[in-house]
Amino acid sequence: MSDDIEVPSRPSISGAILRAGTEVIRNDGVIGIFRPIDSLGDEDDRKLVEGLAAEVARLQKENEALRAEVAALRGEGRHYDELGTAIANATDQLQRQLAESDNGVTRFALREVQLDTKVGLDLDDLGNLRYRFPTPGAPEDASVGRLTLTIVPIPVEGAEAGAELRRSVPLEELPSVDARALRALTAAGLFRAGDLVSVGSRARVATELERRLGVERATLRTWLSEAELVTLPEATGKHVLVLRAAGFTSLAEVGAVSADDLVKRFDGAARKVRGAPPLDAGLAERWVAAAAAARRTS
Repeated sequence: MSDDIEVPSRPSISGAILRAGTEVIRNDGVIGIFRPIDSLGDEDDRKLVEGLAAEVARLQKENEALRAEVAALRGEGRHYDELGTAIANATDQLQRQLAESDNGVTRFALREVQLDTKVGLDLDDLGNLRYRFPTPGAPEDASVGRLTLTIVPIPVEGAEAGAELRRSVPLEELPSVDARALRALTAAGLFRAGDLVSVGSRARVATELERRLGVERATLRTWLSEAELVTLPEATGKHVLVLRAAGFTSLAEVGAVSADDLVKRFDGAARKVRGAPPLDAGLAERWVAAAAAARRTS
């Protein structure tokens, strides 16, 4: 909103005479002049207004076209190339939740999963069967059928060390996630480190996640890095800061070094982080083993 400055009729600024109907205004701290359209008195002014009106009309038309394109894309549903990753992530997440349940009597394990859903089927030019999942509420077409799958999880051999990773660490443990960022993440359905890592590691989903969270790609990469590192056994936010200062940005990088190298690099970087303790050699061995196991099973 602008605050008008009272000026006399036909005011003068630095010796210049303003036309009748012109007002001096202040907008966001900047002083300028305003002239009503109906006070335009020459052909150049009219051409300027006509040009601006034409540009507004063009932008409105372009905006309507973009809205129609977005609506069409939303109506396409989820494509086939997301199915395998989505099933794998959902199955692993459910198994981890069952394994972490503690009721004092029974332990649970996922034996098989049955999936029954509507799906649109089509053949591409190469003869491959393509399928897509209709968006909820979208109108159905003749190609929509049903897809039924029975999935049997098979434990990966040698994954015991990787099981030490703590994917259920809350996202508020990440050093770079403040209260505002946490609200955005939880609004997107992400609550734990494992949730963020599983969705953010896919390029297409990461792009959508940036848009939904309203963050830059560099910020999302920092959160993903911290989410991976905080899953290490007994790791804290302070540990994560030191690991990143030492040049480690992922579990793969931690699992690629020896425990001695990890201690050396960690302790060298710890001097730059206030209150960071040195790394215990035994904990370093657990970190390397868990991270290396995650590399083999990913």
